Amino acid sequence: MSTTDIVPQTLILKHYRRHLSKFHISVLMLVLVLTFAIMAAFTLLAHPEILQWTVQQWQEVLVIQWQRYRTSSLFYLNTFILLLSVYQLLSTLFAHFYERVELGLQGIRYVPPLPTWLRFVPLGWQFSWQEIQAIKTKPATISLNRLGLKLELHSNKRKKSLNPLYWIDLQAPHDARPTQAWQAFTDAELQHALQHSPLWRYAQTQNLVFNALTQAPEPIPENFDLLKHPYTSKALYVFFALLFYAVIDFNLNRENYINVPFMYFITGGAVFGSFAFAGLSSKGIPAAEHGVLSLFLAGAMAFTLYPALLRVNQFTDMQGLQSHVYHIHEDFSLHPVEPELPVIQMRKNLDYWGQFPVNGEYRLNLRQGGLGFYQLNWVAIEQDMREFYKAQRKK
Repeated sequence: MSTTDIVPQTLILKHYRRHLSKFHISVLMLVLVLTFAIMAAFTLLAHPEILQWTVQQWQEVLVIQWQRYRTSSLFYLNTFILLLSVYQLLSTLFAHFYERVELGLQGIRYVPPLPTWLRFVPLGWQFSWQEIQAIKTKPATISLNRLGLKLELHSNKRKKSLNPLYWIDLQAPHDARPTQAWQAFTDAELQHALQHSPLWRYAQTQNLVFNALTQAPEPIPENFDLLKHPYTSKALYVFFALLFYAVIDFNLNRENYINVPFMYFITGGAVFGSFAFAGLSSKGIPAAEHGVLSLFLAGAMAFTLYPALLRVNQFTDMQGLQSHVYHIHEDFSLHPVEPELPVIQMRKNLDYWGQFPVNGEYRLNLRQGGLGFYQLNWVAIEQDMREFYKAQRKK
C-alpha cells in the first residue's frame, strides 16, 4: 500500500515519553545557555588574554587540544560517552518533531523519528483497517509492569507492533492522557488504563476485536522445568557461557588489576540481573524460579566482568605497556617514582620480593587503557620468579 492510499488523518498522536512541552524546551535551553555562559566566564577569568588571540592562535590551540584528547588513555571511553550523549539528544529532538502515529478513517500510519531527508530508511509503516486480520497483545520483552505491552497488527504478509498506552493526543486535556504513574498489574487496572488511550479508543471504533487482552494469563505448570522452558533454558546457556569465558580468560590473561574496581563488577552484575529479572518476569515463569535465575545471572556477570574489563582496558590502550621504576619498601609495597602512578602492595611470594634491598629499584610494566585504571603485566615478573625459585631449589 502506498502512502497516498490513506486519506488525511483525523487524529495525530505523539509518544508522551519523547514529547517535549514548551516548559521542557524552555528549561533545556536555559540550562544550555547558562552552562556555556558559566564556562565562558570562568575561561575568561582564568585566561583574559584569549580575547586578543588571532584566528591562527585559536587554530593552534584547537589542534593541541585535539592531539591531547586523541592520545588520552580515556579516548575510547570519552568518545563513546560523547557519541551516546549526541545520539540521545538527537533521538529525543527527532522524536519530538517527527515521530507520530496518524489515525484516519481508512487506516493507521506510523511516522518514524527521522527528518524528511532520511525518510528513505524503511522504519515507517501503515495499515488500512480492512487489511488488518488479527490484533494480538504481548508483554514487552523487558517490563516490570503490564503497561509494557505491545499491540501487534497482523495482515497477510506483515506484522507491526507498538504500545497503545504511550501515544497521546496533544489536543486532549492533561488529565485524560496516559501517565507513567499508572502501574497496571491486573486485568481491571489494565482495562482502566486503556480507556485513556486515544489509539485504543479509535481502533475500537473500527470494530476490531481485542480478545487477547481479556483472556486470563496462561497457568503456570506445577512441575516447572527450567531446561524445557524456552526462555529459562536460554538463560541457563547464558549463565554457563559467562562462567566458561570467565574461567578460561582468567587463566589465560597475564595482566591483573592493581586496585580491583569492585564497584564496576557490582554495578554491572546488578544492571544485568535487573534486565534479566524484568525479561523473565514477563514470560510466565514462576516468581521463585525467575528470581533465583536472575540472581545467578547477576553473579555470573559480576564474575565475568573481572577478566572482561581487563581485556577491554587492554584493547582500548593507545600507548601500550609502559615501563616504570618502583622502590621496594619494608612492608613489600612498591612505591612509584612518578607520583601519579598507584602504589602496589605485594602479598604473595614474599621471599622473592625480600631478596631486593629496601628502597631498591624495580621496573614494572604497567598499562592504562581506555577504562582509566592501571593494570600490571606479570610476564617479566613471573619469568624472573621462576629463575629465582629454580636457583633456590638447587641450593
